[in-house]
Amino acid sequence: MGNWRISKQIGALNGIALGILTVASLAGVIATLLLTQIISHFSASADRTLAVQEIGSHVYEGRLAALKYRVLDDAAFVEAVNDSFLNAYESERQIVTNMDASSDLFAIHNELFAKIGTYRETFANLADIRAERSQSIKEMTAAGDTAKIKLDVLMDQLFNEGHKDAAFHSALAQRNMKTGKIAIERFIRSGDPADFQRTEESLTDALTELDLINDPSVPDRYLAPVAETRALLNSFISASHEVHRANDIDVGLSSELDQLGPDLKSGLQSVTERVVSSQNALEISGRDRGRIIIAFLICAALLSGIGLAVAARRTAAGISAGINTSVTEMASLADGDLAIEITNTERENELGEIARALEVFRSNSIETQKMQEKIRENEADEAKAREEQTKRDQVTEEAQRAAMEKERSAIIQDLSQGLGTVLDAAARGDFSKRIDKEFGNEELDKIAAAVNELVANVSVSIGETARVLARLAEGDLCERMNGQFEGIFNDLENGLTDTTITLGNLVTEIRTQCEEIGASSSHMRDQAGELAKRAEHQSSALEETSGAMAEMSASVQTSAEAARQSAGIAQAATQRVDEAGAVVSSAISAMTDIQTASDKINEIVTVMDGIAFQTNLLALNASVEAARAGSAGKGFAVVATEVRALAQRSGEASKDIKSLIDESATQVVRGVELVEKTGDTLTDVVTRVRDMAETMDSLTASAQEQATSVSRVSDTVSQMDGITQKNAKLAEDSRMEARQLAEKMEVMRAQVNRFKTENEGGNQQTQSVAA
Repeated sequence: MGNWRISKQIGALNGIALGILTVASLAGVIATLLLTQIISHFSASADRTLAVQEIGSHVYEGRLAALKYRVLDDAAFVEAVNDSFLNAYESERQIVTNMDASSDLFAIHNELFAKIGTYRETFANLADIRAERSQSIKEMTAAGDTAKIKLDVLMDQLFNEGHKDAAFHSALAQRNMKTGKIAIERFIRSGDPADFQRTEESLTDALTELDLINDPSVPDRYLAPVAETRALLNSFISASHEVHRANDIDVGLSSELDQLGPDLKSGLQSVTERVVSSQNALEISGRDRGRIIIAFLICAALLSGIGLAVAARRTAAGISAGINTSVTEMASLADGDLAIEITNTERENELGEIARALEVFRSNSIETQKMQEKIRENEADEAKAREEQTKRDQVTEEAQRAAMEKERSAIIQDLSQGLGTVLDAAARGDFSKRIDKEFGNEELDKIAAAVNELVANVSVSIGETARVLARLAEGDLCERMNGQFEGIFNDLENGLTDTTITLGNLVTEIRTQCEEIGASSSHMRDQAGELAKRAEHQSSALEETSGAMAEMSASVQTSAEAARQSAGIAQAATQRVDEAGAVVSSAISAMTDIQTASDKINEIVTVMDGIAFQTNLLALNASVEAARAGSAGKGFAVVATEVRALAQRSGEASKDIKSLIDESATQVVRGVELVEKTGDTLTDVVTRVRDMAETMDSLTASAQEQATSVSRVSDTVSQMDGITQKNAKLAEDSRMEARQLAEKMEVMRAQVNRFKTENEGGNQQTQSVAA
C-alpha cells in the first residue's frame, strides 16, 4: 500500500470508511429486524393469551348455562350452552390450525380442542335425551290425567247406581294410579329406582282393580269405559318406561359431563400456565436480546470508529513520512550535499515522482560539477600550452576564467539558493515560492522551469485536494477540484471525485435507511402503545369481570343461604304436614267409629220399629178381644187403645229416628269420603313437600358447589388480570425500547445530515465541474 498513489490511498481510505459505514448500517438493520421479530413474537403471544382468555370465558359461560339447564331443566339455556361452546370450539380450532405442529404448545392445545368437542357433543346428547324425556312426560301426564277423569266418572256412576263393590274397586284403581303418578314424579326428580318400582307396582295394582270391576252384576255399558281406562293406563306405563330409559341415559351423560367439566377446566388451566410460562420466557428473552442488540450496536460503532481512525492515521502517516523525507532530501540538495542518496524513487506515486525529480536534479548537479572539473582540467592544459606562447594573455585569460568562475559560481549559487528557497518552503508546506531568475544557461533554465512547474502543479493539486478534503471534513460532498490536471494529478482529481460521489451515495443510502429505521421504530412504538392500550383495556375488562364475579359469588352465597333456609322451612312444613296427616288419620278413624255406631243405632231403631209394630198388633188384638168381652172388657179396651196409641207414637218416633239416623249415616258416609280424600290429598302434599325438601337440599348442594366454582373462576380471572398487567408492562417496555431506538436513529440521522450530497448541491457541483 506504501507504493500506491496518493489518490489511490485516499480512495482506499474512503473505501474503508464506506465499508465501515456499511457494516454499521447493516448492524442497525439487523438490530431493527431482531427487534421486529421480538415484537412479532410478543404480539403473537399476546393474541394467543387473549384467545385463551376468550375461550376460558366462553367455556365458563357454557358450563354455567349447562349447570342451570341441568338444575332447572329449562330448554332456554340450551342455546346459550351451544353458542358458548361453539365459539370456544371455533376459537380453539383456529389456534390449532394456525399453530405449527412441532410447537410445544400444539399438543396441549389439540388436547383442549378435543375436550371442548367432547363436552359439546355430550351436552348435545343430554339435551336431546331430555327433550325425548320431556315429550314422554307430556304423553304420560296426558294419559294419566285422562285416566283419572274417566275413573272419577266411572266411580260416581257405579256408586250412584248402587254397584258399591265395583265403585270400591274403581276407587282403589284411582288411588293406585295416583300413587303411581306420585311415585313416577318422585322418580323424575330423584332418579331413585325404588320410586320407579313403586310406580310399576301401583300401576299393576290399578290394572288388577280394573279387572275386578268386570263383575257379572255390572252392566255391559261399563265395559267400554273400563277398556279405555285400561288403554290409558297401559299408555301411562309405556311412557313411564320411556322416562325411566331416558333418565338412565340422562344420569350417565350427566356423570360424564361432571367428569368432563373438571378435565376441561384442568386443560384450560394447563394452557393458561403454559401461555404464562411462554410469555415469561419471551419477556426474559426479549430483554436479553435487547441488551445484546444495544451492546452489539455500541461495539459496532466503537469498532467502526477505531478502524476508521487507524486506517486514516496509517494513510496520513504514510503520506506525511514520504513528504517529510522528500523535504529533507530537498534541503540537503539545497545545502549542496550532492552525495546524499535519494530514497522513494522506486515508488509509483507522487512521492516517487518528486524523488525521481530530485534524483535528476542531483544527477545534473553532479554532472555540472564534473563539467566544471573537466573545464578546469582543460583550462589547466590550455594554460600550460599557452604559458609558452604568451604570458601577456595569461592575465587576461586568468581574469576571464576568474570572471567565468565567478559568474558560474554566482549562477550555481543563485540556482542552489533558488532551489533551497523553493524546496525549503515546500518542505514547510509553502508551494508559493519560485525560482524567478534566468541563468543564461539553457539546461539550468530548464531545470529551474521544471522545478517551478513541479512546485506549481504540486501546489495547485495539493491545494485543491486540501480544499476539497476540508469541505469533505465539513460534510460537503459536492465540492470538486477546480482546474485542468494531467497525469497523476488528473488521477488524483478523478479518484477524489469518485470518492466524494461514492460517499454521497453512501450518505444518501444511510439517510434513507435512517428514515426507514425511524419509520419502523415509530411504527413499532405505535404498535407497542396500541398493544399496551389493548392490554390496559383488557385489564379494565377483567377487573370489571372480577367485580361481577365477586357480586355473583355473593349472590350465589346468598342464594345458597336462602336455599338452606328454604330447606329448613320445608323440613318444618314436612313435620307439620305429617302431624296434619296423623290428625286426618284420627279423624278418619273417628268417622269410621261414628259410622259403625250409626249402623248399630239404625239396627236398634229397626228393632224398636218392629217392637212398636208388634205392640200395635197386640193392642189391636186386645181391642178386638175386649169388644168381644162386652162391658167386662171396657177397661181393658181403654188400656189397649192407649197402648195402641203409644205403639203408634213409638212407631212414628222410631221412623223419625230412623230417618234422622239414615240422614246422619249419609252425612257420615260423605264425611268419611271427604276425610279419605283429605287424607289422600294430605298424603300427596306430604309426598310433594318431602320431594320439595329433597329438591331444596339438592339445590342447596348445587348452590354451594356453584359458589365454590364461581370463587375458583374469580381466582382464575384475578390470575388472568395479573397476566394482562404483565403484558401491559412488557408492551410499555417494548415501546420505551422502540423510542430509545428512534432517538439513536435521530442522532445517527443528525450526524448523516451534516453531509451535503449530490441531490442537495447538484447546481454547485455542475458549476464546479464546468469550471
